[in-house]
Amino acid sequence: MKYFFTVCAFIFLSTVSVYGQRSWGIRVYQNTDFFKVVKSTDSGKEEKLHSNLGRFSLAFTVSGKKRFNHELELFLPEFNRPIDKVMFPYPYKYNIQVTDIKKSDTYSFRYSVSKIFGLPSDRFRLSLGAGVNPYFIRTDYNVYFVHGGYSGYYQTKGISLNILPAMQYRISKRFDLSVSVPFKLFDYKWLKQYSPNPAVPISQETRKDTKKDFLDQAYTIRLGLHFNLSKPGSEDSKDSKQASKNSKSASKKPKYKRKSKRSRR
Repeated sequence: MKYFFTVCAFIFLSTVSVYGQRSWGIRVYQNTDFFKVVKSTDSGKEEKLHSNLGRFSLAFTVSGKKRFNHELELFLPEFNRPIDKVMFPYPYKYNIQVTDIKKSDTYSFRYSVSKIFGLPSDRFRLSLGAGVNPYFIRTDYNVYFVHGGYSGYYQTKGISLNILPAMQYRISKRFDLSVSVPFKLFDYKWLKQYSPNPAVPISQETRKDTKKDFLDQAYTIRLGLHFNLSKPGSEDSKDSKQASKNSKSASKKPKYKRKSKRSRR
């Protein structure tokens, strides 16, 4: 997965270098997730809306020109987590049988660009942005029988497009709180299943497919605490300088030279 995060860092740094930067910061998110889960057991199928409160993520922010904010949010990866306790927000469908053992790994990040409405000195500010959210999910399973068993895995690579409305409240020159709801508008998935079942021909052990979803049934409410790493008041001074510069340029009037009148002899 090193290439996964290398691409992420390259996009973030290249975008920042193009647009220029004004201030840097770190934001910690506490995520409340709601997503649909369809679980099949020996007693039947169960469908419910799962929720969790304990998922955290870390984001690096850069405030660019014209109050555009660039953010790289890193989701905490999960390793060998039981399938029914995975915290990554995704509409899961899985089977829980007595003879099965399923564990999952998840990796993900989100890159977003938001337009902030209001001055840095304002207590309340609103923002609206768009983001891309690549992710990777792999679930390994073992099936046991009386005289043996086999292992396999399910794999999902996907990328989703998000709309991110948010509201910020400035606590001090260094800290601010934010509430945001990233809506998942579109999701494209590459699916793969490897099942070396002795009862299945070798040509059918690996199956691949793609899937597109609009408004996927996975929702998140984020509560963020942001710490500004730049010098306090740097944004305010830049905004005031820009405002004074604009006012001076607007107050300047074009000067016209008077032409001297020559008398005709």
